[in-house]
Amino acid sequence: MNEKELIQTLFLPLASGFEGSLGLMDDAAVINNLNDQKIVVSKDILVSGIHFFEDEHPAAIAKKCLRVNLSDIAAMGAKPICYLLGLCLPKKDNVSWVTAFCEGLKAEQDFYNCALAGGDLVSSTGPVSISITIFGSLAENNILLRSNAQAGDDVWVSGTIGDAGVALMLLTDSVKLKSDFPKRDRDYLEARLRSPTPRLTLGEKLLSFASSACDVSDGLLSDLSNICAASGLGASISSRLIPISSEVKRVIKEVETLSIMDLISAGDDYELIFTANVKHSEHILDISKKFDFGLTKIGKMTQELSIVLDGECVKQKEVKMGYGHF
Repeated sequence: MNEKELIQTLFLPLASGFEGSLGLMDDAAVINNLNDQKIVVSKDILVSGIHFFEDEHPAAIAKKCLRVNLSDIAAMGAKPICYLLGLCLPKKDNVSWVTAFCEGLKAEQDFYNCALAGGDLVSSTGPVSISITIFGSLAENNILLRSNAQAGDDVWVSGTIGDAGVALMLLTDSVKLKSDFPKRDRDYLEARLRSPTPRLTLGEKLLSFASSACDVSDGLLSDLSNICAASGLGASISSRLIPISSEVKRVIKEVETLSIMDLISAGDDYELIFTANVKHSEHILDISKKFDFGLTKIGKMTQELSIVLDGECVKQKEVKMGYGHF
């Protein structure tokens, strides 16, 4: 079984008795507290050699670990409250590593106003593994779900797509560039991989008009398919509308084998993909002007239960939709 099949077959029954699990279809769970304020909860586990390089600086690892969790609650329109940390380290002298890691966490906590609430620290014979459970709040009853998209809604995405994926290709030498390729461009792409920016402010603004949302963690195609599956719809998107950074365009110009499919099936973008009624288009464009990143309309939701790219149906069993653990 692949990752989604494991979730549906083995884990969904375990969540069936808890309404706030939302059928395991969204980026976070929802809990109502005594003051009628919804509490949003999400967890991500990052493992050395899979989610970050083994020689990565501990502060940089801490930054990415917290930010990818913040991205999940951003996709629900929530503000961060606090988080729990589970840290599994090789059994050796880890003082300097943990010190630098905690320094990285402190900087992120201060920036995003999100404090550590507790956790666990254990030793292991395996790789470094980091688990964060994040809690966010929703002051009103509004919440962004994947399941509320409507046929005819526009599909939008924030920022640019494929930067982190291309950076990983460069760092693993699966894509090679000439020695005179601008260092600033390479540095920009690597920063997008190592230090994603959770779109928390955007997520809060989306609450007033978006019909659905999801963070782009496993790849644009994969996460769009999550919205489609949860909403019982399909989508039609255009590759020429997908926002691509000037840095990635320079890579594509040099590496002709790199295609749009490589970009939209790569993970680690941590942008937000969302849907909205066409009547909100002008408002969304106005909002876009207030950010240092764009909001781009890339297609529409459809009644047909398929994803169509440039007029061709994407056969999900035959192409790579995005990153999967299994």
